[in-house]
Amino acid sequence: MALGETQQILEAIKRSNRPLICVPRQAGPDGYASALGMARVLAKLDKQADIVAADGTTPKNLHFLPGHETIVPLLENLRRFVIEIDASKTKVDELTYEMKGDKLVIHLSPKKGFWDAKDMSVSSSGYRYDLIICLGAADLESCAHLYADHPDFFYRTPILNIDHRAENEHFGQLNVVDLTAVSVSEVVHDLVDAIEPGLLDEEVVTALLTGMISKTKSFKTKNVSPKTLQTASRLVAKGA
Repeated sequence: MALGETQQILEAIKRSNRPLICVPRQAGPDGYASALGMARVLAKLDKQADIVAADGTTPKNLHFLPGHETIVPLLENLRRFVIEIDASKTKVDELTYEMKGDKLVIHLSPKKGFWDAKDMSVSSSGYRYDLIICLGAADLESCAHLYADHPDFFYRTPILNIDHRAENEHFGQLNVVDLTAVSVSEVVHDLVDAIEPGLLDEEVVTALLTGMISKTKSFKTKNVSPKTLQTASRLVAKGA
């Protein structure tokens, strides 16, 4: 992998405050395992990442991988609605709320005096996540309801697109598409190894080897190359 491209990806990760890892539909165990490995790598870089998967929570056969319970099927709480009140002259004494049917009613009680409309403003906050890492998605539509329900989020947030298939549309601002790899887990390994080999701890390499074994049916598929076997050997040597 070219040093310039690797450096760009590392800088994008460093600038991110809250990345999101997105597993598309039909990603299979390779998609889930590579997501768990990537999340562990980001944690070692002091980045708390969430994982969302279009096909739902982690399959039972991957429950031995640490962090499997954190994968969720829906994107929720992407933005917050913000109410601002000028309390410089009139302080807040009490805040309560109640539901009236489908309406939320918020009650604010001042310590003295009152507020009027000019003292208040409403707005929407920015998105909760500032970087999307898509693993094994040929295009945005592959993210199914995650994209269909929140297209603006995907258009307004930088995307790191990681894949190994020729049909990938290079839809990200940063694209790592390695046609010589046989799985997303293999591409993730090569990317992380280029960034900093020390990030590949036992938990990471176990997740990535799991993805590779699943995708290649224990290295029996016809597209398994010497490079793939060499990568698997390196993962085992690191404790997978």
